[in-house]
Amino acid sequence: MYSTRNFNTLLTVIFVFLLFGSSDLFAQNASHTVQKGETLYRISIQYSTTVDAILQLNPGITPETLQEGQTLRLPNKQTVATTQKHIAVILPLESAGVEGSRCVEFYRGLLMAADALCTQGQRIQINTYTETAQNSSIEQAINSLNNTKPDLIIGPVYPSHFARLAQYAKESNIPLYIPFSSKVEEVATHKSVNLINTPTSYKNKLLAQLILTLFKDYRFAFLHYPQAEDAELANELKKLLRADKKVFTEFNADAPITQMVSATSKTKATLIIPDSSTPEHIKEAISKNIQIHNSYPQRAVALIGLPTWDEKIKAIETKDLYAADVFIPSSSFYNATDKQTVAIEQQYRQHFKSNLLTTTPRMALLGYDLGIALLASDTERAQYQPLQTNIAFTPVSASGGKVLNCLYLLHYKPNNQVDLISPKVDLAL
Repeated sequence: MYSTRNFNTLLTVIFVFLLFGSSDLFAQNASHTVQKGETLYRISIQYSTTVDAILQLNPGITPETLQEGQTLRLPNKQTVATTQKHIAVILPLESAGVEGSRCVEFYRGLLMAADALCTQGQRIQINTYTETAQNSSIEQAINSLNNTKPDLIIGPVYPSHFARLAQYAKESNIPLYIPFSSKVEEVATHKSVNLINTPTSYKNKLLAQLILTLFKDYRFAFLHYPQAEDAELANELKKLLRADKKVFTEFNADAPITQMVSATSKTKATLIIPDSSTPEHIKEAISKNIQIHNSYPQRAVALIGLPTWDEKIKAIETKDLYAADVFIPSSSFYNATDKQTVAIEQQYRQHFKSNLLTTTPRMALLGYDLGIALLASDTERAQYQPLQTNIAFTPVSASGGKVLNCLYLLHYKPNNQVDLISPKVDLAL
């Protein structure tokens, strides 16, 4: 059943698409001339078709060889391939306050992704179940799932429902995607469980591997604070460095600048890794790196933040991030000026007569990215440029579930520019 809040209009539109598909398809022999910067995915969206359907009509054309000026044949109604997918959504859409607002926005983004795919000929059935209070039973929803047999489940939100729904997903062999919480113990033992919000422990393991890959030519120096409360990344890196028999240095936060500099290299760049994420220590670590740059400008010394720094650096002046040559890891990246993001946000405001919440990550964009990742064809996913989050998963173990494997690095460079590093690196836990 569908929830009956203030998004009924789009639900009705979606349901029409789900049942009948798009009715505004094309005449025989329609064509399109490729413009500068266009991709097959964007062309397929423009003409309400699929990438696969375009490729079938244009032998020799591939996403990689697409060029400005090429003429593409477009499919008519009979050549649009259709697929059918059935998903169940279990979220507290009627909850009051911030929790309910975030869930509704996420859900709306998911619906928009489904709508976009339906206009390309896909058939998608969405059954939505309103998750009730934290300590209530979820059995009614599970009974409904037994009747509808979905291909995948998105939800729940409340921790008291994790174990039961994870067990149901395991027994039914249905993938379960938990969108918000990172504290889901069942991911360690249930293959069906997929976490969008990666637990910090797994994130640090993935980030440690990424750092060793991207900064393989750097020396590593560890900045230690007394009673460090966030040493997991530093410890994971040290373990990997010891396993590779690579040399690293360490220094205490109260060390004089001469000792700090002695921990860096004269001949190659040095990456400093702190083990604390308190606001005071973040400011201090940045200040120390600026001090090294100012006193020893010939030394190339960068500082990498911890996953927990993502939100906290908002209190730091941008000029100090530049001066300290800082890398900030994040699981999402929101670019307010990206054309595709602007278009989706405008569509959201038109559909729902409201602005997006200013959360990190943006809930509607997360729902949209997840919808495309779970519902689009392989070719369409390969062509799709994520709005905010690259949805890809890594198993936590041979017998466990999966966590989101998406890491970006924002590099605040001394030349007052910011680079987004979106590495294509295979990481495993």
